Amino acid sequence: MENGLAKKSPIVIKKQFEDQEMLWFPVMMGIATKAEMDKATMAEIQLLNEVANKKLELQRGLGLDGE
Repeated sequence: MENGLAKKSPIVIKKQFEDQEMLWFPVMMGIATKAEMDKATMAEIQLLNEVANKKLELQRGLGLDGE
């Protein structure tokens, strides 16, 4: 324990991320902030995920994904 707080196992953290990936993907792509995603409606979350997908497609098409 650090600072009196128990750490979660990496497996638990990975599962939590996978369960919330729809909320994190636009944040990771720079489309929205975590605070914006926390307030977004399901329709807004779907739209932001679509925008994030398009951004990823454009980056891949332009060779911006590190390849």
